[in-house]
Amino acid sequence: MVYESKFIHLGFIVQNKDVLKFAKKKAIQNFKFNAQEMVRWTGLLSRRERGTRQDIIISFQEFKAMKELEKNPQLIPKEDGWSTYSAKEFLMSKGLITNYYERNFEEEWMASTHSIKVDDQPFANMISYYVMGDMHKVTELKIRLDVTNSKNKTSAIQKMLICSSKLCQKAIEQDLPKTVFDAIKNVRNISLGVQNKSLQINKEDWLNHRNKAYTITFTIKVKL
Repeated sequence: MVYESKFIHLGFIVQNKDVLKFAKKKAIQNFKFNAQEMVRWTGLLSRRERGTRQDIIISFQEFKAMKELEKNPQLIPKEDGWSTYSAKEFLMSKGLITNYYERNFEEEWMASTHSIKVDDQPFANMISYYVMGDMHKVTELKIRLDVTNSKNKTSAIQKMLICSSKLCQKAIEQDLPKTVFDAIKNVRNISLGVQNKSLQINKEDWLNHRNKAYTITFTIKVKL
C-alpha cells in the first residue's frame, strides 16, 4: 500500500513519463520493500530537481550519502557549528523531538519538531524547535514560541526559558546569559555575541489577531 501511494505521488511530482518509469524502476531496485526509505526518498525528491534521468540518479546518490552520514555522523569543530544528528537531539529531554534532518530547499537542510502544546487550555500556546544548516553540519538553532493565549503566557514564557537554558548548555556549553534571560522574560528583542555565535531574541506581533498574539524566537547562529 505504501509503494502504491508513493508511486501515485511520484506521478504528481515527476511530469515526464519516461523519467517517471525510470524513477519507479530505480526505487524498486534500491529499496526493495523498505517502505520507510521509499517514503523518505520521495520526500527528498519532491524538494529537488527531478526532470531528467540524471536528476533521479543524483537523488539516489544523495539519499545514500545522507543515510551514510546518519550511520557515521561527522565530528564538527565548535567554531563551524554542530553535528546534524546531535543538534536535533539537544531538546529531546524537554519533549521537543525533531523529524529527520533532510534537504528543505536547494542547499538548505533542516529538522524540526511539530508545534507542541505548552498547556492544555483551548487555543493553547505552542513551542517548537528547528535546526538548520547544510548536508554536513548545523549552523543555526531556533526555538519558537507562539503565544496565542495571553492568559497563560506566564507558563509559556517559563517553558521558553527552560528550553532556552537547555539549548545554551548543549550548544555553547554555557548557562543562558542574564541579558537573554531577561529579554525572554520581558518579551523584548536583543542580540549579542558569545564565542563565535550570535544569540538573538526576536518578538513578532501577529497582525489583526483578536488576542494580540505574538511569536518569540531564540536563535543561536554561527557568525559568518
